[in-house]
Amino acid sequence: MKNIKNLINSLNEKGILIWEKGGKIAYKSPVGAMNEELKNEILNNRDELVEYLKEKSRIKRMKIINNDALVEITPLSNREENFVAIKENIKNEVEKFELEYVDLINDSNLSKWVENANDVSLRDMFKTFYNGGIFRDNKYYSLDDIIDMLEIDSDYEHFIAKWLKVLVERKIILENDEGYKFIDYSYIEKINEDYWKNFAKIEETINYGQDFFDYMNKCSRSLLDILQKKIKTVDILFPEGAENSAIGLYSDNKGSRLFNKLVGNVVHKYIQTHEKKSIKILEIGAGIGGTTRYIMDKIKNEKFEYYYTDISYYFLNKAMEKYGTQNVHYKIYDINDSIYKQGFGDEKFDVILCANMLHNSKNGYEVLRNINHILNDKGIFVIIDETTEPEFLLTSIELNDALSSFYDDRAKNNGVFFTYEQWETMFKTCKANIWVDFPQKDSDLALTGQRLFIGNFSESYCIDSEIVKDVIDDDCIDKIVIVDNIDKEDSMDTVSIKNHEEVNKKTLLQMIKIWEEILQSDNIKSTDSFFDVGGDSLVITQLITKIWNVYPKTKQLKWKEFSEIIFKHPILKDLALFIDNFNNSEIQNKIEEVDNMIELSKCNNPRRIYILFHDGTGELNVYNNFIRALNEKEGNVSIYGFRIDNIRKFNNKSFYRDLANEYSDSILSKFNENEIVLVGHCVGGLLALETGNILSKKDINISEVILISSFLNEGKILFGNNILKKYLDSDFLMGIIFREVIGDRQSDNHIYWSDIENAVKYMEINGINSIENSIRETQYINKNLYNMLMDYEGGNLIPPQYAKQFDIFKKHFLAASEYEPSPYEGVLKFVHGNLRTDNFFMEGEGLFNDAENLWKKLVTTNIIYYTIDADHFTVMDKENCNKIIENLLQKMR
Repeated sequence: MKNIKNLINSLNEKGILIWEKGGKIAYKSPVGAMNEELKNEILNNRDELVEYLKEKSRIKRMKIINNDALVEITPLSNREENFVAIKENIKNEVEKFELEYVDLINDSNLSKWVENANDVSLRDMFKTFYNGGIFRDNKYYSLDDIIDMLEIDSDYEHFIAKWLKVLVERKIILENDEGYKFIDYSYIEKINEDYWKNFAKIEETINYGQDFFDYMNKCSRSLLDILQKKIKTVDILFPEGAENSAIGLYSDNKGSRLFNKLVGNVVHKYIQTHEKKSIKILEIGAGIGGTTRYIMDKIKNEKFEYYYTDISYYFLNKAMEKYGTQNVHYKIYDINDSIYKQGFGDEKFDVILCANMLHNSKNGYEVLRNINHILNDKGIFVIIDETTEPEFLLTSIELNDALSSFYDDRAKNNGVFFTYEQWETMFKTCKANIWVDFPQKDSDLALTGQRLFIGNFSESYCIDSEIVKDVIDDDCIDKIVIVDNIDKEDSMDTVSIKNHEEVNKKTLLQMIKIWEEILQSDNIKSTDSFFDVGGDSLVITQLITKIWNVYPKTKQLKWKEFSEIIFKHPILKDLALFIDNFNNSEIQNKIEEVDNMIELSKCNNPRRIYILFHDGTGELNVYNNFIRALNEKEGNVSIYGFRIDNIRKFNNKSFYRDLANEYSDSILSKFNENEIVLVGHCVGGLLALETGNILSKKDINISEVILISSFLNEGKILFGNNILKKYLDSDFLMGIIFREVIGDRQSDNHIYWSDIENAVKYMEINGINSIENSIRETQYINKNLYNMLMDYEGGNLIPPQYAKQFDIFKKHFLAASEYEPSPYEGVLKFVHGNLRTDNFFMEGEGLFNDAENLWKKLVTTNIIYYTIDADHFTVMDKENCNKIIENLLQKMR
């Protein structure tokens, strides 16, 4: 390789350029530069030169981040002849398995169990509604009515829609434009029967899986509490951190045993067939290791490296206890995050396994593409997953994740699992070749919905790293990382949280040691948040056990109580401080709650305290310029802010008042003598106003409330016509707005309000059931809108890392469309941007509006209304924030 590079450099120095064309060497040379000696040297090295230049030409773009080279390349076609032996051996292994276990695969008891499991789940669904007062009267209930009456948590609202859909399909209830209505009155008798007793007898006879049955039964007894998030499914699945129930649920049942045993056989056969001395295996989302143990048992005498990954250190720590570290590596891997940022970008694997986890992806297409990028050119993928959504999963396993907000084909049907047709489309689009599709579709095992897919890709993203290094010509490069899109791989922002309270140094060091042990890290800092460095609700179980052992007095805290404390004190030094205080005090009967108020700028003796309220994303980033301007121009002030990243269930109609009640309690507990100013941009203004209304009736000095570009639903409030709802119900349209809010405005497709309006009119005139379908039918008229819809359905509109924020954003806006303010008697100031906001098509007359006459009519005629040349977003630019401070907050006092 070095000789080839030197030869090319030598030619270039003489002005001779060479390249590969159709398997031959082409060149361009100054007159007289190419002599016979050089021609012979090229001829003698022709094959190596062709291969080198061919590989080099595949490099499209490069970018250096730190010491890593990120490279975009053109993939190579995987030649079928490379896979013949591997493919045939694997197919033969599957056929052999089908013959050996034919009686289990075609066991009619499987279909009988599935039929009965679906029946009890249907009854449980209807019983949950009926016991909650729904469908007791001969009237229609809207989806919002049902969600509000049952007080369903926002994370589970989509479950209610799915339950209703199933009940409609089974003709138990009726759906029309008015909502849902009960029609099968015989079903009341069915839910009064002891149907679980009958199912228990069937389980006892068939023995599908006792742990699976027990889990379904436990969920059944607590369905409404789960949907209200009064009970966490993780506490049912892992009671006090124990994993026995989960192991039985996911691996010790008839279906799972068959699939896992076959996968173990297939991986073993692959190792035996492959010519490599040692095989690298990556298991993504290994969890409790239900599939792993079958594989390990088969390959224990082979040479291999096994990468056991999951999003939780809980599972990694448990697996390490079982398998040790001799040839097994344990790493955090999140399928919804960048492979490069997680340290897998320069890895290549021979076998990549995804067992019952690919449906956790936000975008299945993106995950398959990532798998292709880290799969060797002779590697295979092995995928086990559901291809149907049987009713019994809707009241059991699916509750575990409360998954929603997908950015692939599932967004169209509100599904959690990919349908078989969606799998086919995804494989075709990602150029995946399926060798094995198990089991046969007419088998009894197929009724469980699970399928096993084994195959490879038509294109390979392997490239000789030495050639890439030659092109870069930089000796300091650590890693060569092949990426799909360099622009997506920007560095992640880190947030440090300040804490000025003192904590015992010994306790702090001990807590760092505990965290480093359970999180497998040697770089834990006192300012780290538990959930930002790998902690989650399962790893908490290990953290509590460690703390109990080191600080025995903390055993006075019950399991659930202690886990809530960690959720409330996620910063290491805050948790250490709590442990210190607890150990140094008398036994505490009540643990004092902390809230989500953040100190943004501190002053020892502030003459005024500013409190900022989060925007629709739940964050405070929008105030960065405002905070700087306040500190520069006012001085001697303290600034605090409320943010939220886990919205609990609030009724849409009282969402802002309910949140304001919580925030008011926090303010009253901290500040009762200072002058306070409440400030809110966008929906934060609604929170500031409601909090001001509550505090104005308390013994506290609220100097003024400042609203910045805060909108009200003019159509609903003034005319009783909630036009906005049809737009807010569309995740696609909300995605366009959200992208503007987070500042991701890279698309060339400019959307005008008239585009949306035309699509809506077409939808209403032609009786089309969604805005998205209307856009498809009018794609030649609204090309920009159609192109953006294609971006959305391809998973390119909402970046995966913003999925959770998008859910929070939607909730805020849905609640804002229902919000009506009360009159305010204090000092109220309003900042209005007089420019129309691009792509914020719900702003305008009869829609979201911040007109002066609207606010004066509803809240107070004494409102101080200040207009600035800006739109909804640019009103918070640095220059405009300076103007707001100078003209509104200072001069007008």
